[in-house]
Amino acid sequence: MSTELQDKIARLPKSPGVYLMIGDGDEILYVGKAKELRQRVRNYFTRSGDNRLFIQFMRRVLRDVRCIVTHNEKEAMLLENTLIKKHKPRYNIQLRDDKQFLNVRIDRKKAFPRIELVRRVRKDDATYLGPFHSAGGLRHTLRFIQGIVPLRDCKDSIFNNRSRPCLKYEIGRCCAPCVDYVSEAEYSEMIDTAVKVIKGEREEVIARLEAEMKAEAGKLNFERAARLRDQLGALRKTRERQDVESHRRVDRDVVGWHREAGFLEIKLLFVRDGKLVNSQGYSFESGLPDEELLTQFLMRYYTSGAYLPDEILLPSELDDRPLLEEILRDERGAALSVAVPQRGEKRRLVEMAHVNAQESFRFRMKDGERKTNLLIAIQQRLQLQRFPEVIECYDISNLQGQLSVGSRVVFRHGQPDKKSYRKYKIRSIEGIDDYGSIQEVLRRRLADDEVRPDLMLIDGGLGHVNAAAEVFADLGIDDVDLRSIAKARARRDTEERFFTPSRSTPERFPEGAAELHLLQRLRDEAHRFAITYHRQLRSKALTASALDQVPGIGPARRRALLDQFGSVDGIRQREIEELTSVPGITTALARAILEALTNDESSA
Repeated sequence: MSTELQDKIARLPKSPGVYLMIGDGDEILYVGKAKELRQRVRNYFTRSGDNRLFIQFMRRVLRDVRCIVTHNEKEAMLLENTLIKKHKPRYNIQLRDDKQFLNVRIDRKKAFPRIELVRRVRKDDATYLGPFHSAGGLRHTLRFIQGIVPLRDCKDSIFNNRSRPCLKYEIGRCCAPCVDYVSEAEYSEMIDTAVKVIKGEREEVIARLEAEMKAEAGKLNFERAARLRDQLGALRKTRERQDVESHRRVDRDVVGWHREAGFLEIKLLFVRDGKLVNSQGYSFESGLPDEELLTQFLMRYYTSGAYLPDEILLPSELDDRPLLEEILRDERGAALSVAVPQRGEKRRLVEMAHVNAQESFRFRMKDGERKTNLLIAIQQRLQLQRFPEVIECYDISNLQGQLSVGSRVVFRHGQPDKKSYRKYKIRSIEGIDDYGSIQEVLRRRLADDEVRPDLMLIDGGLGHVNAAAEVFADLGIDDVDLRSIAKARARRDTEERFFTPSRSTPERFPEGAAELHLLQRLRDEAHRFAITYHRQLRSKALTASALDQVPGIGPARRRALLDQFGSVDGIRQREIEELTSVPGITTALARAILEALTNDESSA
């Protein structure tokens, strides 16, 4: 460490605040908080100070230390969390699973609200239920609810412009509030029923439906009674057995964790209304001490829009626990407790979370080992120079040479890395030319500053991989393996073939091999991604050709019209007076819109 840096550290203030350790190229290596900045930072560089391995390494690469003074420890803790999220320093905790889970949102301010699925809980007047950690399970529950209480699920732009019931009404999946087939009071009761089912309060719903069924049967309204009987049967079949119940009907998050060397697994158990409903695991590598790691995890998780329960149960005490509790209470805007239970039911829950963390860690280790073996088998079968830790797959999509697009999907250690997916609109090629399109996409990909993969896989045959090899040769690329994947030409032969540049004989995997399935999944994902992008462009082109020919219609007015009336056809069917209800649409402009859309329809 330079004398200049030593002097700078010696002059740091004794105030609370945040310090940033800076490496080469102004890279932020680590962000930390301190009650007293000078003492905390100096402690890294004394013999009796911090001896963590990553600190010893960081001492060698450290070039500068910067600090931000705060008024108190609470401000320092909040600022530290903000800076870690913003800069993602390599030595701070990095969650591999940082997604936001689904919540149910119901806007009761509307007369006939629909059930919406959202990722973030906002501070509005809507009702939120969740979070739900299984998106598939939640959507299954909502489909089930529609069979009991047929609520609307269409967007407001469609709902506000219907003049007759849709097909879902005909099959009993909607009560048609759009045409006043149900009153607001009746619809509100249906919403109440749906909320109770989502919360798991099915006993109360069952009791009410039983009473209604008997009443309808007593009135000799057997058709209505039969429908209620079917709904009761469905509810009873799907009634969930709860493994853990509490006498107190509270919402709790229970934190458990397991650590082996630098590998960690944190497990959250979610107790809602006194019942254990789900869990979620987070795995990462870190050299941080246990207390610092857990504090950073909780701050990052709960200040990123996650649901804040009544209680958070921890496995061990934290020095910053009172401060953390105060911050999360402010975030929630209501009472919240962060506790370390020592005995009783709460302690048993923490122990259960610990056991789940151990099991989840073992599963991840075994799954990682299995994927490593698959990648080794791919390397051997395809005779690759490099271990295919990162694989990129490319595909081209067009319709008779129009709107050609390319896609790139990325798998890291056998898993999709969707943040690295890319879409390419083909610029230099006209007509049907897959070889030229592949070459354009690869030139654009290899021209950027991203780290190159271990293997590039092209969806196509020998011609495709040879075209890609020309790009490699022109750019002097020799540190990336290149292959293509193609189905056999014979109609009945579904065997996949893998081509190497300038080699006419393809490689084949044994039928049903797990490593083959992994590569097929990669190819299918690239194809799906390309097709989806192509369809988006096609839809946009069709919409643009219909509206953009009208002088005075720009992106904002086009969007306002589509939001109000749902589609170009919806606009075409309106009267001038209805179009002028949209902000910015004058009578003259409305007349021009209808004339343009009518001419477009007649020429189609």
